[in-house]
Amino acid sequence: MNSNRAPHDQNDLEESENAEFSVDLNIKPSYSNPPPRVSQQNLGRDLADDSDVVVDDTARSNNAKKTNRSNIAMEVRNLHKIYESQAGKSVVLKGINFIIKKGEFVSIVGPSGSGKSTLLNIMGALDTPSSGKIFINNVDIFALSKSQIADMRNKLIGYIFQSYNLINRTTVQKNVEIPAIIAGMSDKQRKSRALKLLDLLGIKNKSNYKPTNLSGGQQQRVAIARSLMNNPAIILADEATGNLDTKTGEEVFELLRMLTKRYNRTIVFVTHNPELAARTDRTIFIKDGQVERESINQKYALT
Repeated sequence: MNSNRAPHDQNDLEESENAEFSVDLNIKPSYSNPPPRVSQQNLGRDLADDSDVVVDDTARSNNAKKTNRSNIAMEVRNLHKIYESQAGKSVVLKGINFIIKKGEFVSIVGPSGSGKSTLLNIMGALDTPSSGKIFINNVDIFALSKSQIADMRNKLIGYIFQSYNLINRTTVQKNVEIPAIIAGMSDKQRKSRALKLLDLLGIKNKSNYKPTNLSGGQQQRVAIARSLMNNPAIILADEATGNLDTKTGEEVFELLRMLTKRYNRTIVFVTHNPELAARTDRTIFIKDGQVERESINQKYALT
């Protein structure tokens, strides 16, 4: 971890639980509050209720399992993706099924070409499936209009990319604020929240720097702060340690673990590193576009 990081009083991070955008990461994420433009009455689809339901989770055992709907952050149901070209059809995903629980740290691993990136893009609503459904906040996201999907993507999904995807011409603080600017957060709220998130991640003193003046690990911390800005239901981390040296990658990974264990963040972590994957709550193994198996990592699993 950054040795220059100042100690924090947990109360310094707390704001009113009634505030629309809270910096207190201890409070439950706003899973029950979908974006205002998303109306379930207009979806035209049958959405699952809050009772116990039977989910066919073939990623585990091919047996129907009972899962408490109120404890689900995301459900991927029978997902297929086929690309068509003059050369013919390319089947990338073949009936993917799994559930991500609230507060769970899940890794997805698999060889190159296994479909991991395509799967993550669809989970983040950056791409659409050929068939199948993804539920976030109990809403079938691909039943929404394009504008509603964009709204939900901004407010309920946080992204951390391998290459950071920061805007080099502006400051660290402004990079963190960008999702909140899009969401319409007030100037005062977003500046306060951005600085407190940077403080939490140990780089508040870099808030006025440009990303190019930071190390790789510091840039990834900025990306993590940005992903938390709108208090998302789920964070998708695509090879978040892939561009970092071993020591710095370990620090970033431990930051992600801290967010799940201490602040109940839900994180999906795509990685080629089996050692890091084994230290998440659960690992989903993807091969040839299918869930090959799942592994509960008992030492670290969510309890």
